[in-house]
Amino acid sequence: MSDYSKITNFTAKDALLTGNPNKLIKGSEHDAEYDAISTAIASKYDGTDITSQATAEAGTNNTELMTPLRTEQWSAVWAAENSGIVGDLQAYADPNADRIIFWDDSAGAATGLVVTPATAGIEITTTNLRLDIDSLTNVTPVAGDEVVIADASDSGLPKAVLLSDLANYMSGAVDHNSLVNYISNEHINHTAVSIAPGTGLTGGGTIAANRTLNLDISGLTSMTAAPAGTDSFLYNDGGTMKQMTYNQGALPSRNVSGSASFASTDCGTIIFYTGGTGTLTIDSSIGQDNTFIIVIHGGSGTLSIAPGGGVTLYSENTKRNMGVGAVACLIRYSSTVWFLGGNIKL
Repeated sequence: MSDYSKITNFTAKDALLTGNPNKLIKGSEHDAEYDAISTAIASKYDGTDITSQATAEAGTNNTELMTPLRTEQWSAVWAAENSGIVGDLQAYADPNADRIIFWDDSAGAATGLVVTPATAGIEITTTNLRLDIDSLTNVTPVAGDEVVIADASDSGLPKAVLLSDLANYMSGAVDHNSLVNYISNEHINHTAVSIAPGTGLTGGGTIAANRTLNLDISGLTSMTAAPAGTDSFLYNDGGTMKQMTYNQGALPSRNVSGSASFASTDCGTIIFYTGGTGTLTIDSSIGQDNTFIIVIHGGSGTLSIAPGGGVTLYSENTKRNMGVGAVACLIRYSSTVWFLGGNIKL
């Protein structure tokens, strides 16, 4: 569609002198002007080119004009034929918040969907709608609870599944041995591993329960020869079990420097006497049968060995005195009977 633009300036010819050839108006100039006017008129819409209501509603004609009235009429019809949602959108006020426009069938109108993350677990961030589980309330799972999964057998559509059913599936689907940080040596069949008692021990069993190992020498082979120097035995060294070879079996000892009574801890030991004249008394309350005490007189004067109350002390010719450098031995026969022998005198 084009507009008419004048080609020749006819008014300018009026100012020219008579006889000037440019003052003449030629027929070609008239034809050019009329042709331009004809072209412009032919490309313009006529009054008959106004579209009808039916044509406007059909929306199939692109060569007719829509008047403002026809546009208003068509818009009203379009809105009515589209459940009135156009009118609802036009009337919808700015909520000053992110909203999703949807059709509320209970209200019969279009409105904005309000997303509440704290309860719905959904969040609108600029142009994104996403699941927001951080704001949801934590609960302890109970029977009947469900979780949402993507159903691979149904194009990945979200479906609900019982938490118990999911747990049952996972128990069979998860390969425990292929998990990250799995250490095979820490996961064994306790009923397949046993603690077997060795020589001189009893008890034991599988590690599926607490087991006890007991010292049991009843099954040990008896020695048929005298102990050799390389043979060894266990002893309690102040609460710590240690090994001692036979030729290391030195007796413990203590020094005594005056009259005193023997103690139970003296049994099986050596008493070094370092004082002057004095008396060592043996009581019936110490030791056990067949135990012994060795006495060495390394002091001065005479050292006497005397029985305590309730004790009968036997010695050769009732000798019970020791001179300097003498060695004697006390042996318990019973709780009331001790024997004394060695370098003793009257």
